[in-house]
Amino acid sequence: MNAVRRYAGIGSRETPATVQETMGKIAKWLADHGFTLTSGHAEGADLAFERSAGTAKEIYLAKDAEEWCYKEVSKYLDPGMDLGRMRQYVRDLIARNMKQILGKEGHQWVEFVVCWTPNAGDVGGTRYAIRCAKAHGIPVYNIADPLQLEAFRKFCKTLVVKKPEGVTEQEREELYKKQPVFEVPEGLLKDHVNAPFVPKSWLCYRCKKDLLSHPKVLEDARAGVMITGCPFCHRSYCD
Repeated sequence: MNAVRRYAGIGSRETPATVQETMGKIAKWLADHGFTLTSGHAEGADLAFERSAGTAKEIYLAKDAEEWCYKEVSKYLDPGMDLGRMRQYVRDLIARNMKQILGKEGHQWVEFVVCWTPNAGDVGGTRYAIRCAKAHGIPVYNIADPLQLEAFRKFCKTLVVKKPEGVTEQEREELYKKQPVFEVPEGLLKDHVNAPFVPKSWLCYRCKKDLLSHPKVLEDARAGVMITGCPFCHRSYCD
């Protein structure tokens, strides 16, 4: 594992102001817990993360694109797209996205990606970074999807973060138990998920496992399929 723990905080220039506020809280929480931001200094999502990340950030601009970046991003272009036919600045802008995911030299990968795109789609310039991350098995949390925002909030609690200097073991345990300083707005999940029988905490009544950590639950929820039980222990919530 890299000595520096990195995550990518990226997304659309059209990211809503309320989401940018949440991104700022995420960036500060992650900075406080020893993570370095990688981003691109674009308006919207990028700057929302950058403003709150303190000094723990690596910002990659169009001028930072290198030969390996062009080769890498060419794997993730839409059908029919040709880097050679693009203006130099656009080509550089797209290519530098690879550094946001794979690092300055291509081997300092981020551990996860937090982003926002319209309708949580692989769209805009962010799509190249998202595709690169997925191709390398790096988790992507697109918080335009309320389910992914909730899953990311829970994921933060699983992170093994560095022990702050001068903190005792007991104090560290208490620190690790704390939630990140952001929450999914009340009612947002309810409005998007057909799950009237699911525990409000999304923890199974019987096995106590996090339902949102199961890919089938996320898939069904996004498709509007009613969730009626636990995929882990098969407890029915309709009894």
